[in-house]
Amino acid sequence: MRIILLSMGLVIGLAGCERSAAQDAEAYNRLCELYGEAQKDGQEGFARVNALANRVENELPEINTFFQYLSELPPDEAFASLKAKASKKVGRDWECEAARQFYAQ
Repeated sequence: MRIILLSMGLVIGLAGCERSAAQDAEAYNRLCELYGEAQKDGQEGFARVNALANRVENELPEINTFFQYLSELPPDEAFASLKAKASKKVGRDWECEAARQFYAQ
């Protein structure tokens, strides 16, 4: 009986991990969309960064603290850090051309 309960707990725990990875992928894909939208909204400089920060805070609170950290890095380091963190969270190589361009400007 004990083995069955342990096995069930392991299955439930693994299912939770898979769901979390899927949720992370969804969040980072949405973040990529937000970078793209920020590129198209016509704002520049601080206004553009601030508008994106507000959207991340409202739409992706689970990423907000990390996004704030990125805003304090030099642009070349920010994209590299974002790519590394997103790739680790989603479990595969994460690419976002919109984010790359955002930090290149």
